Amino acid sequence: MKTWPLSLLFLCSLLSPSIAGDTITPNTPLSDGKTLVSAGGNFELGFFSPGNLKNRYLGIWYKNISTQTVVWVANREAPLTDNTGSLNISSDGNLILSNQAAKVFWSTSSSKASSPVAQLLDTGNFVLKEGNHDSYSLLWQSFDHPCDTLLPGMKLGFNFTTGLDLYLTTWKSTDDPSPGDYSFKLDPYGSPEFFIWKQSTKEYRSGPWNGIQFSGEPEMNSDSYFTFEFFINPHAVYYTYKVVDSSIISRFMLNESMIQRYVWFNSTVGWSIYWSIPKDQCDYYAECGPYGICNPNDSPICNCLYGFSPKSPQDWSLGDGQGGCMRNTRLDCQGDGFVRLTHVKLPDTSNSTVNKSMSLEQCKESCLNNCSCMAYATSNISGGGSACIIWGSDLIDIKQFVDGGQDLYVRLAASELSPTQDVYPEDESNRGKELELPLFELSTIVVATDNFSIANKLGEGGFGTVYKGELEDGQGIAVKRLSRYSLQGADEFKNEDSRFRIIHRDVKASNILLDNDMNPKISDFGVARIFGGDQIDEYTKRVVGTYGYMSPEYAMDGIFSVKSDVFSFGVLVLEIISGKKNRGIYNTDPRLSLLGHVREMIGFMCYQSIFHLLASVFLNIELSGMETVEGRQQLGTAR
Repeated sequence: MKTWPLSLLFLCSLLSPSIAGDTITPNTPLSDGKTLVSAGGNFELGFFSPGNLKNRYLGIWYKNISTQTVVWVANREAPLTDNTGSLNISSDGNLILSNQAAKVFWSTSSSKASSPVAQLLDTGNFVLKEGNHDSYSLLWQSFDHPCDTLLPGMKLGFNFTTGLDLYLTTWKSTDDPSPGDYSFKLDPYGSPEFFIWKQSTKEYRSGPWNGIQFSGEPEMNSDSYFTFEFFINPHAVYYTYKVVDSSIISRFMLNESMIQRYVWFNSTVGWSIYWSIPKDQCDYYAECGPYGICNPNDSPICNCLYGFSPKSPQDWSLGDGQGGCMRNTRLDCQGDGFVRLTHVKLPDTSNSTVNKSMSLEQCKESCLNNCSCMAYATSNISGGGSACIIWGSDLIDIKQFVDGGQDLYVRLAASELSPTQDVYPEDESNRGKELELPLFELSTIVVATDNFSIANKLGEGGFGTVYKGELEDGQGIAVKRLSRYSLQGADEFKNEDSRFRIIHRDVKASNILLDNDMNPKISDFGVARIFGGDQIDEYTKRVVGTYGYMSPEYAMDGIFSVKSDVFSFGVLVLEIISGKKNRGIYNTDPRLSLLGHVREMIGFMCYQSIFHLLASVFLNIELSGMETVEGRQQLGTAR
């Protein structure tokens, strides 16, 4: 049996913290150098110094994890400067942290208790209670004063009765636990949702709770390791989560501008990030501005809702959609309708109203009868859907998902709606971007044009005759009936054999088709314009095409020419050679587009090119000199 010298054992006892069970009483204070350990050995409470600083803080950390991970700090803003700190229960039943000079650095403010006891629980909660027995009265708990970490069973939310606001705040730095610039807080009004704030600026929004998950986090519903609960009543609203398997060690942490869920793995002896937000650029708050919709799978990621156009085409052409969109047609109030967006994160609900007793149809009628209503949706999608949420102001921070999300019904003027439907198609290729063009049977067209009556003839062109018609709902239409006897043919479409030039105005990857032999074919000439042989450019007030591919002069001033398609093709070439979309995250700047990234690199590339050019010139001069000398030597030998 190995023995240790008595002096060594005495030294170790001085250097190692002394364990004092899991409770503090008025007669057993906790001094610096001693710790409390929860009954199951999960958590430890004591004094610590973060980083290389000498300041002392009272905190809670995991007991059986080799890397000290602090989850709660008492005196965040008032550190002790020496190791004379002591945690006591005062005569009025409150916890008091003081030093040897009796200076108070932190304390609780609970009601007076006759026999108070403080205990560290296995959940990581440090509680002050009346009586040391099972049926105790809770006076104060650390779970009501979170720092940067949310443990299983903790709550985030708001108590309307007491005014208690439970939210996370970052550390100022890794060695300074005082509150930093970022906070993760629940907005309890409207339809409650979480925000990441940087001081007074919104950085991220979860979307409202819809009875199953937050509408901006559809993957919550498929998580098998955690259960999420959201409670709302007239007195309080709060969110909490639990771990399905108690052996899993997990924490939810606000780390700078990100919320991250960590899981501890003994095999790697470290924390691994299980889940993190923001996940992509569309998670940044209002990335596409009012009435814009953000799709991380699109390029560019920002598009306007149907019936809206960019407020600043110039900014959008440069990849900045934060200015948002504006209506193409003003609302009429009485004759308006709705268009449906599918699979979206619902807009910011800060200024919304919720009615829990309304059905979806009643919600629609309520919105139609309110001229200020901009959109409506089902508030709770669980159990088949119930409740109504109405937006009375701009629709901000909408994100498009491939799966998950919710339906949103956006108000539009009647003239903006399709004559046959008022909803977005659910086809994934459209994903809420545009209304589906109506398709008609030939029999419907025959009836509408009175069997192509000569009385309905409007005109005739090289490819056929145009007739006017009227659908059953009174909608007027124009129909071109192609003629099999037309003298026009394929040669008329060949740009190189025509004195006219075609300006496509929407050159992008999705409009270039490849056949089996990889021969490219340009498609979608719906916005193309024809130029005369001597025409240089043209001006339009109606800018059409895809932002991100438009040339600056076209997007900003409506001026287009043959150079416009050259610019678009250049963007396409950059996408091909870089393997990146024109709108994405590059380097350390998540808001930098591909074009912005290329512009940023131009200076460096030019420097490199000049360097290589000069090096090549000097090398050629040197080689030429060597060849000249060698040539002279050979010439002398020949003579």
